[in-house]
Amino acid sequence: MSRRDALSGPGSTRPRRCIYGGVSAVAGAVFLVIIIITLMTGVIFWSITTQRELNEFDLRRASQELVIDHVEFGAGVVRIYVNNTGAEAVHVVAVWFIDKTTKPEKHYRVGEDRIDRSWVPEGAYLWEIRVYWSAKPGHVYEIKLITDLGRAFLSIQQA
Repeated sequence: MSRRDALSGPGSTRPRRCIYGGVSAVAGAVFLVIIIITLMTGVIFWSITTQRELNEFDLRRASQELVIDHVEFGAGVVRIYVNNTGAEAVHVVAVWFIDKTTKPEKHYRVGEDRIDRSWVPEGAYLWEIRVYWSAKPGHVYEIKLITDLGRAFLSIQQA
């Protein structure tokens, strides 16, 4: 009788599982593979959804199109007349005035709280956007309309 048989035989108090130790390693490996497959499936579905959302965002951005027709400078207010030639309403969230006359150029940002009629409906013609800001007479300004989707539409005008 070998020592192995003596230690694990019917009269031994040693558990039988000590002889067959490979079962728990295989079960652990199977569970690990299941967990990895589950995680990878989740990551793939998440990335597909994120890519779809970004594509929809890019399509919305591409459908925004404003054309600045003309600009009127008044006392404390600038009236910007635009045409919305795109397929979507446009929300102007900021207007940048860049003074091209001064060296170096001075940049002025006017936020949404000082802009009236900032929502330009789809197909609007000569829509007036009022910006409460004072321009210096005779100066040349580059005017940029910034939308909520990050598009910028510009025009160069003299005050």
